[in-house]
Amino acid sequence: VLFRSEAVAGPLRQLHGMVVGTLYPWALGKHVSADLYRDLPGVIGHGGEPTVSILMALLPGALDATATARRGYLKEEGPVAVVSPTKARFDGFEVGLYNAPERVLPGGAHGDWTVGSAERGALILERMVGYAARYVPEFRRYGQRLDAGRR
Repeated sequence: VLFRSEAVAGPLRQLHGMVVGTLYPWALGKHVSADLYRDLPGVIGHGGEPTVSILMALLPGALDATATARRGYLKEEGPVAVVSPTKARFDGFEVGLYNAPERVLPGGAHGDWTVGSAERGALILERMVGYAARYVPEFRRYGQRLDAGRR
């Protein structure tokens, strides 16, 4: 489950006038690397891209990208389709389903780790840092404009 910044952001804004912004690293990694894959939906995900390439760039030699463990969520018979440890799809709509990850993802990954590369990871990291470097000053200006409007 992702950290829910709303639980903190609201009170900080009300009590202290602070504006909270977040950049979720893996969502940002997916965003800045979409053009680097022929089949993004087929490789992205837990235990797959862009995480694997980023880890290969940060920790050379730490990952064995040739592992052949089972990939993907369990496909059970019936109308409830598991899409993550916390979600399922029923009748075309995503519903909450809170499960132990190892129960629905026995191999530990649903993304494709075999396409990872340190070179791609370095490029993704460079793009992520570049994005953050552009975002942070704009976010600060945004917060300052909000503060000026409160006076």
